[in-house]
Amino acid sequence: MDGMLSHIMKVLETKNVFERRRKTTKTRALGIFLYHVGVSTRNCSEVISSFEPVSHEAIRQWYHKVQYLFKTGKTFRRIVAVDETKIKIQGKWYILWAAGQQ
Repeated sequence: MDGMLSHIMKVLETKNVFERRRKTTKTRALGIFLYHVGVSTRNCSEVISSFEPVSHEAIRQWYHKVQYLFKTGKTFRRIVAVDETKIKIQGKWYILWAAGQQ
């Protein structure tokens, strides 16, 4: 198992984030990962409950204990892309960006 899920598992094991061991590290890592990529807590709990019962509230609490793993520094951008569209001019496709300043 490579990538983000294995990284989350390593952090959970090495930093002793959770005091109790009621759920396996793999289960917690999967719940945290699914929630981070945008799956709702209820849907996460449905997926994980197919092999180990877990509540959506537990997943939310797990994520908030390790959310520092996913923090990135803020960067200042002078231009922000608002929209894009493809246009065809004389048989050739171009991408047109609409942008505004902050």
